[in-house]
Amino acid sequence: MGAYTVRHPINEGHAVVVYDLNPDSALLFKVLKEEDRAKVSMVSGDTRDLAGIMRALKDHEVQEVIHLAYMLTAGTEANPSLGVQVNILGTSNIFEAARILKLRKVVWASSSAVFGAQEDYTEERLPNDAVHKPRYLYGACKSFCEFMGHYYFTKHNLDNVGLRFTVVYGPGKYFTMTRGTVAGFASELIEKPALSDEPSVIPYGDDSIDWLYVEDAARSLYLASLAERTPKRAYTICGDLRPMREVVSCVKKILPKARIELQPGKMDLFWNFDISAAEKDIGYRPEYTVERGAEETIRLLQAGF
Repeated sequence: MGAYTVRHPINEGHAVVVYDLNPDSALLFKVLKEEDRAKVSMVSGDTRDLAGIMRALKDHEVQEVIHLAYMLTAGTEANPSLGVQVNILGTSNIFEAARILKLRKVVWASSSAVFGAQEDYTEERLPNDAVHKPRYLYGACKSFCEFMGHYYFTKHNLDNVGLRFTVVYGPGKYFTMTRGTVAGFASELIEKPALSDEPSVIPYGDDSIDWLYVEDAARSLYLASLAERTPKRAYTICGDLRPMREVVSCVKKILPKARIELQPGKMDLFWNFDISAAEKDIGYRPEYTVERGAEETIRLLQAGF
């Protein structure tokens, strides 16, 4: 999401600084136009290092932050201590640095994992302010970060907003594997058959999952950064809620020779969300259906993305 998000401020004439534990321009340069690549400064740093964050922000005269540096679900479950440090302490450091330096705004990535599973709620469609009932440590970390966002807003007048993403997919999804994504099936289902004759094995065949194309996710982040102070500290951001079987059929329609095995089962997460609050307060609505997102992903990959 970070690589795709960078394009939006650049297109509006802003300078962009990428702060990353292991800066790698490979995906970023795939996304950016050649003439825009020199407009990005790359800084090596750890979000657990408050002094390093402060130094980068001051040196580059940063006015706002879009914070996307997290360990994902499977990685957090595999290494809870590190997951808590990166996901909670890292976010806390961003808020604290922004408070001290009086930055204009912080936009950061929360997750729909703050919510529980279907059986945890009586609602068919969850409203934006539904009670958090995370089933995984990753979701619990994000829930606490939402509390911190509210705390820094009310106690320190720091304008900030978190965006709860669902399953983000698109060209480059495989880059998230090292951070322990639980949604590796998105890459297995779309990217693998686009580039290989190897068979794909896809879990959760009995589930309906919300598929959020990376371009929509990036656009929502930029819209949030432009918005005046919002009435809520976090918003659920969705794409296209579709049964897994339909998504498999969609990929096979684009790639008739794809060999895809769909296994039974469901994820322990809720997927049907009301995003009217995000539409009203930051102007976000998804533009990509699964059909459009899958076709775009496959086209770009086969063109050498």
